Amino acid sequence: MREPDYGDHEEVRRVRQNGEIKWQGHTIYISEARIGEPVGLRDDGADEWAVCYGPIVLGTIAHNDDRLRKPKRKACGYVDDASKGIAHKPTGTAKADQNETRNVLPMSSV
Repeated sequence: MREPDYGDHEEVRRVRQNGEIKWQGHTIYISEARIGEPVGLRDDGADEWAVCYGPIVLGTIAHNDDRLRKPKRKACGYVDDASKGIAHKPTGTAKADQNETRNVLPMSSV
């Protein structure tokens, strides 16, 4: 598989054997899945560096910080709230399925 290309506006670091990169005097854990791969860092203008693998944003590093903050995941499909024991479709669906499960009970350990 071909490595992603990065523009002149991005700093490129290669992920080390322990899943970290060296950035501004700090070692920052990125992911063991990216060992040996290049990641791009670009200043997003909001006092953060966006860490990307090609077009995929892996997270952000705040200026003068030493950890990667992963982006918030967007809901798709069924959304559940385990603390309340309910599952529902995201808002905006046209009609409800009559077989849709509304209450979800906690699973017992086996």
